[in-house]
Amino acid sequence: GGSVRRLAKCPKPCHAVARAMVGNLCLESEKVCSVQLQLLLFFSTLYNLLFSLIHVAVGWYKWRFIKGPVVVALLGFNYLLCFLLEPFRIYMGSSGNLQERVPELFLFNFLCLAFLAILCTELLLCSVMEELQPEYCSEIPGRPCVLPIERACYLLQLPLLFSQLVLGVAALRSLIQEQSARFFRSLEDSPGPGVPERRDPGEARLLFGSRSRLGGAASGSVAGANVSPLRQGIARPAARVLGRQLLSPTRGQRPHED
Repeated sequence: GGSVRRLAKCPKPCHAVARAMVGNLCLESEKVCSVQLQLLLFFSTLYNLLFSLIHVAVGWYKWRFIKGPVVVALLGFNYLLCFLLEPFRIYMGSSGNLQERVPELFLFNFLCLAFLAILCTELLLCSVMEELQPEYCSEIPGRPCVLPIERACYLLQLPLLFSQLVLGVAALRSLIQEQSARFFRSLEDSPGPGVPERRDPGEARLLFGSRSRLGGAASGSVAGANVSPLRQGIARPAARVLGRQLLSPTRGQRPHED
């Protein structure tokens, strides 16, 4: 094994390049994640806890005077939203962003869009639907079935969901591009059937020089016990970089970026 070194300067703030030396191979990988999305998911988790506590208190308060199946179904759906669907949405976003998984991140974006539609529909129904008006859903005259604190929670969650949707779509696009680039680089690095493996020019010079020294040693020179492996004719191949190719069959010769 070897040491892992992370670069301080990256193309983007959310990128990190990790390298590791394993034997004579140089393994290089680039992590793609959205720091802004992860930070927003953290605050959304805290807000969901507050959202759930408010709905529990509001449900306990309204249960004494509400009537009608519509308002009861709306209250139960809000409990399902804050206790089951919202934690699942946050988990999908965090898992897809940190572990670089496209299906989880795609499902997170879909849930964000669905939650936006649900909250907008609830706000519209509370203002338009007759069954949710105080004279139809409340046993106490003038007591509203949807309290102002519930409307405030909905209005505060709308910008949070919209910003998470925008950042989630951007993170999903960057992740798909990075994984596609890795796939095509792996195709370039693997030689096709019947194609000889390309050798590094420095490795070829090393092998040629070691063979010449090996011939000179066989003509009459005697090697000592403390002679280095190169003088004994044992060639060490140069380190190969996996992930970025030195020679591309479609783009021609190009120097290594590092």
